[in-house]
Amino acid sequence: MERKKRKPNFRLSVDEIEVLKDIHRRTGTPDGQFIRKPKVWSHITDSFNAATGRSCTREEILRYIENRRKNANWFTFDGNHKHLAAVKRSIFTDEQWIEIQSIYASMGIAADRYQHDAPRRADFHRRVVTAIGVQIDSFTLVAALIQRRKDGDLPPLESEGPSTPRGTRDNPDIGFTDIGMVG
Repeated sequence: MERKKRKPNFRLSVDEIEVLKDIHRRTGTPDGQFIRKPKVWSHITDSFNAATGRSCTREEILRYIENRRKNANWFTFDGNHKHLAAVKRSIFTDEQWIEIQSIYASMGIAADRYQHDAPRRADFHRRVVTAIGVQIDSFTLVAALIQRRKDGDLPPLESEGPSTPRGTRDNPDIGFTDIGMVG
């Protein structure tokens, strides 16, 4: 199996970090909801780029915020955010879910990874729409896939390997460092 390459991180100045935090905080939307709220995600990215003169993509902004948050270098809403209902389980039939899960397994890409990788998200979306014959936007499709994973209804990918304790000879992974390594 080919080892996944880490995507390069971009660095922000202290002032740029504060601008991004302020824009993000004002939306009241946690980064985990960006995939379900693409307009908010675009607003944060566009506002940040306009304020700083940068040209970051939505995926870069999401990845930056997630990395900072998971390393305790980002604010949390402490429950004071806009809550979303879970994606309805009935969005697809059982037969459609079987087909979607087959495509998901054949691609071998973790569900959450589609948030950060627009070309792979588009490829997954195209394959699913072609296979099941239902028109659905790619963000809703990925949100439904992630919800299914969170509910424990998405089988693990073969590439995820066995569950062995971290930091052992069989699993040298020592934990989270960069969301770019997920998937």
